[in-house]
Amino acid sequence: VFTIFWNIEKTRLKLDDVEIVRERIEDTDLGLHDWVVSKAFRNPPEWVAIATPLTATGGHVVCLHAADAWAELDDAAAEHGLQLRARVESVDVDLQAPVPAERTITIFQRPG
Repeated sequence: VFTIFWNIEKTRLKLDDVEIVRERIEDTDLGLHDWVVSKAFRNPPEWVAIATPLTATGGHVVCLHAADAWAELDDAAAEHGLQLRARVESVDVDLQAPVPAERTITIFQRPG
């Protein structure tokens, strides 16, 4: 279902250079990327540990996470050599699930 959604969005947004891959990120071997994006599928420190090796020098790691998780995320990012670039707080996300809807989007950059 998610792959169908992303392929529709890719076509709608005319993102010809985007590849949608349906497999666990830990099992991929797709090289380095300019943007590695999470939609809240792991706790923030785990996400940073997984995303950093997949991020090209100068690339960005994006994390959608619980509003109260930014401190541990910042610590994990610093441990992996990432620099904070932007944070958008109080993003109201309709997750249609019994979890708090308030989320934060944080963007880090891998310096180079």
